[in-house]
Amino acid sequence: MPTESDTASTVKLQVELPTKTPLASVSVRPIPGWTATTTTTHLAQPIKTDGGTPSQTPSRRSRGGAGQPEPQHPAPTIS
Repeated sequence: MPTESDTASTVKLQVELPTKTPLASVSVRPIPGWTATTTTTHLAQPIKTDGGTPSQTPSRRSRGGAGQPEPQHPAPTIS
């Protein structure tokens, strides 16, 4: 992620996902040295998908490097 300083670096990326138009699932491309977590939210009304009827939706996707700066300009990918 670009920064405004040559001495700054990104150590965490967090994406808020829509819950009013929920996603059935999310995945992320691994980056060595970084971990990814997903927070889920319970749906008031389950959604129907080809894979079933989930009652939870991903609501936040976080990625961090435990104090390790990001690799040089990776392409953050959430699918």
